[in-house]
Amino acid sequence: MARTRYLKLPVVSLVVFIMTTVSCSYAGTGADSGSFLRINPTARSSALGNAYAGLSDDLESLVMNPGGLYQLKDPQLSLLHMIYMEGINLEYAAFGMPLPNNSGVVAFRIEYLTSGDVPRTLEINNGTDYTLSGSFNVSELLAGASYSTSVNGLGIGINANLLMETLDTASSTGLSFDVGVHYLLGKEIRAGLSAQNISLGLLKLGNGNYPLLFRGGVAINQKIESYDVLFLADVVFDTEASKLRGGLGVEGNVLGLVLVRLGYELGYDLGGFTAGIGFGFNAMGERLELNYAMVPRGDFGLTHKFSMTAKFGEKKAPAEINKTEPEKAPAAVPVKAEPPVKVPPAGTETAPAIVPPAEKIKAAEPENKENPALKEAKPEVTAEQPAPKKIRRIIKKKKAADGSTTYTTIYPDGQPVQDGEKDK
Repeated sequence: MARTRYLKLPVVSLVVFIMTTVSCSYAGTGADSGSFLRINPTARSSALGNAYAGLSDDLESLVMNPGGLYQLKDPQLSLLHMIYMEGINLEYAAFGMPLPNNSGVVAFRIEYLTSGDVPRTLEINNGTDYTLSGSFNVSELLAGASYSTSVNGLGIGINANLLMETLDTASSTGLSFDVGVHYLLGKEIRAGLSAQNISLGLLKLGNGNYPLLFRGGVAINQKIESYDVLFLADVVFDTEASKLRGGLGVEGNVLGLVLVRLGYELGYDLGGFTAGIGFGFNAMGERLELNYAMVPRGDFGLTHKFSMTAKFGEKKAPAEINKTEPEKAPAAVPVKAEPPVKVPPAGTETAPAIVPPAEKIKAAEPENKENPALKEAKPEVTAEQPAPKKIRRIIKKKKAADGSTTYTTIYPDGQPVQDGEKDK
């Protein structure tokens, strides 16, 4: 089975090679368009140093690796607000749901970035002086649809993104695509590969030369002293900058209540340590998760990202220390009922009486005490019991010398129980 699993790795490599060839064939020269596509609009992966391609088990896979989107088991809704540097804000919303009959997962997202008001400067006197004339706005919009499915254990996914860029009164529209694959290398190891911001020349934003990124990563889940700890690592190749970058991340819980995340970005001009926390709880019958990420950006200050994810239909009990599964109550052991004890009545061989089992009599009576109910118990004749036989008796007659007669009744036990009167 393991041999079959690893034989599929060449297939994954072939898929990535095809994605690379197609993407580079449409790449042009010069400055790239859609620079906002480099911004990560998610909180959890940002706190993990942008290392997420190997995990990709929720809606954040739309940004890092759509090949892992097939892992969604219930509908999810994610909302994010990001306070970016220099007064730039970003709003993000995504929704994903599994299709019936295990036919895959679909998702939709919208991302809007705005610079706010920027002062407009006009040139006067042939460039010798400048003056302010109101302000203008720069905004970026992405609206995407995604699909992912699993084929023989290999996850495959694709994003189709509509892009719109506005600078003051000028605007431009384009299309971009993301593709990815995801695979379980073992029970605790996952891996993923993706190509992001592919332009096929159908509809170009600017010159259509988007920041093309190739990403690969692994995620390893380990048990450390009864705690689940997640380790992640990604490698990213930026074709426009011809640079190899990467990210490292670790996630673990504290007292089973709060998820703590740490990461480090490698090879980025403004990279460094990242951090964040996550908290999940049940509310209104659904599972809610709150995430926060803090990403330093050098002299530009800190970037803060806040997100909320609702997982419909997924309810989880709060995590407990040293307890991975709820204890099960022991199964009830059936008790075999004992047949009633039959006690024959005194003075006869038949007509047994039905009395309660000895265990019930003992439970009802105190120990070392005789049950008066047993003394007074009389046999009952039922339809299943034969009628009691008549007791035979012998009457002896004895004449005395004085001429009187005495009658004596003798029962089968041989003891006289009744003396008759003398008959003179």
